[in-house]
Amino acid sequence: MRFLCSPPTHLDLSHLLNEWMDWDEEVDRSRAVRQWGRLVATLEDAGATVDVLDPHPAVPAMTFTRDLGVPVDGRIITLANLGPRGRREPRRARRWLREADVPHDPWPRRDRLEGGNVLRTAWGWLVGVRAGVDANPSRRLAAELRARTGDRSAVVPLGEQAFGHLDMALADLGPVWLAHPPALALARFGSGVWEEILGDRPVLPVEPHEARRLAVNVVRVGGVVVGDLSPRLARAIAAVGLEPAPVVLDELRKAGGGAHCCTLELPDQPTTAAAMHAEASA
Repeated sequence: MRFLCSPPTHLDLSHLLNEWMDWDEEVDRSRAVRQWGRLVATLEDAGATVDVLDPHPAVPAMTFTRDLGVPVDGRIITLANLGPRGRREPRRARRWLREADVPHDPWPRRDRLEGGNVLRTAWGWLVGVRAGVDANPSRRLAAELRARTGDRSAVVPLGEQAFGHLDMALADLGPVWLAHPPALALARFGSGVWEEILGDRPVLPVEPHEARRLAVNVVRVGGVVVGDLSPRLARAIAAVGLEPAPVVLDELRKAGGGAHCCTLELPDQPTTAAAMHAEASA
């Protein structure tokens, strides 16, 4: 696997991206950089390749590279990412992708979409949408992903406002799901659809205090699960045959994200839901 990461050299609380963020907190940037460095080293130890997008003082949240795009069918769909994080992030990301010869397509609409709300799973594509937010942009992206890959897609309503992205509420680890059910508006989603997506794989539920440290926001590299895991979750992950790789990321969490947020997966080869399902069954 190959990821695009950006060091939190200029990370701050200029925008409150999630409900737990507090103006009274300050990011210790030197500590954040050390934590980010350990995250990158852990990903590389697990077998991943990490490319670095140079930080810029005008875009302090750039370290959360996952929001910049969606890897699909050997390309990156770069998202407009309108809103408080501005326009400079996607422009800098597109420039890096162009210079690195990474195939990419800009999302043609002026929709506010972020890659942290898109999960590629063994079932298909899931696109999260917050309560009270226009769901049409998410529906358009889900339709585009379905058209490009032929895989199924669904728009997933989110529940608790504290968890603004789907990757803070759900993770497909292969043999199991990692989930914080209160962050998913299951009643509005429909139990039948949800049961179809989950299939016959068990769910490891994340407790509220674990969810608030973004324990669901993990990256899987082969059989290694990298994230800010509690000892309980690490044991549960090991029990299903995966290797937990805990990393402390509380300084990054202050500014809004965790391990998955810090990694934009770059296309190596097209990957479909069928291929992911075969890998999960192996």
